[in-house]
Amino acid sequence: MRRHLSYALLPCAALLGTCVLAGLPARVDAADRALLVGVGKYADSRNNLPGIDLDIEQMRTLAQALGFTEIATVTDQQATLDQVVAKIQSWLIQGTTASDRVLLYFSGHGSRIPDESGDEADDGADEALTMHDLRAARRNGRDTLDGVLVDDQLAALLAQIPSRKVLVLVDACHSGTADKGLQRAATRSLAAQGGVSKAYWYQGMPAAMATKGLTRSAASGNYVMIAAAQDDEASIATRDGSLFTLAIVKAFGTGAPDRLTPEELARQATTGVEGKFHPQLQGNPVLAAAPIAQRPGADTGGEAPPADGGPAWREIQAAASRMAPLTVRTNANKYAPNTLMEITVEVPKAGYLNVLYVDERDQPTVIFPNALRTGNSVAAGTLHIPDATMNFDLPASGAGRNLIVAIWSATSTNLFAESAKGTAGIFRTLTTKEASDYARAFNPRQRVETDPPLRAGQQVVEVCEGC
Repeated sequence: MRRHLSYALLPCAALLGTCVLAGLPARVDAADRALLVGVGKYADSRNNLPGIDLDIEQMRTLAQALGFTEIATVTDQQATLDQVVAKIQSWLIQGTTASDRVLLYFSGHGSRIPDESGDEADDGADEALTMHDLRAARRNGRDTLDGVLVDDQLAALLAQIPSRKVLVLVDACHSGTADKGLQRAATRSLAAQGGVSKAYWYQGMPAAMATKGLTRSAASGNYVMIAAAQDDEASIATRDGSLFTLAIVKAFGTGAPDRLTPEELARQATTGVEGKFHPQLQGNPVLAAAPIAQRPGADTGGEAPPADGGPAWREIQAAASRMAPLTVRTNANKYAPNTLMEITVEVPKAGYLNVLYVDERDQPTVIFPNALRTGNSVAAGTLHIPDATMNFDLPASGAGRNLIVAIWSATSTNLFAESAKGTAGIFRTLTTKEASDYARAFNPRQRVETDPPLRAGQQVVEVCEGC
């Protein structure tokens, strides 16, 4: 008799870089807007930073989990100074009302330039966020930079946003004390394996003095900002994402995320970066003490996650819905814990099959292929998982409603192998259009095809005592 080995449905951390967001309530009753700006690729490639694309991916999922229903991104070559300013004006200033919530996020190099407006009597310098078209310049006999969003300009733009609840997250340095060389930033809790300073240094840059932040706001202001580091510190980018952004995402995976305030978020982010630099909280103190996930005057009431699942569930389901249909069945709709599941897929033709399982906690797992069956090429016909050739079982786990999604592809695609690489591989696959050819395969352009290269089917099952 064949001896089965049990393949447990364990959460795969590499499957989705932001699995820690599970359980966040999604609010879809408002046109809340987020603008995410990331610059990892500069016109001068010597200034490039690693992991900025991952920062944007994680922040997009975080924004979705927090109920921001309209999300725009501006990255790399598109993130010139003019284009970023124009997007802030059109998307946030012209596109929101006083009752909307707004999230503005930036990840890239920070720097300092000589003050040109005369409002920096203390140190004679302005803090600046560097855009793709960053370049050296000389004005009024001083070395400076072009292609940067200066604190004065950013403050003026923020003041024009009609929303009275604006959250600004800045993952950049505001310092000239660190060069752009490699720095060790090893930290197992943040999965970082070395990092690069996000401070842009240039000859003649004003020296950093006492921390005062990128922008200032009176108590009546419309925004609160958390910046990654003090003016004389360097925040850190790694190939797995920037440490400050990773800490922000991690903070939303603990406690009661729907009631997390900017004050508490800044505190947890400070703990999360483990003393390598010190995040700074600025802006309206009333907003700093208000829950981020709530609209102005609203109360979440501790509501449960929506019936249609959390952000990972919805992301995977949305990706599957863009594909041609695939017939998927299970041997039951309800399972007692540890009851053996069997998944049947009608394979249209020879190709490759991946099966994902998203449990009630919004934890995704690749269950086929897996460690006991690493290959996933399949022949046309009815496929049972597991069948007589597969040396594993699928015991039901994850009490509550669980989503099963089977994805057939004509070309070789192995999600289990991708997840083993780490660095949010599956999340990138399902959501990023330009990341790679592999990613594009999971975001096909709409076109008429008689033989589509991708098919997907899904089934919701329930695991419960006494089923």
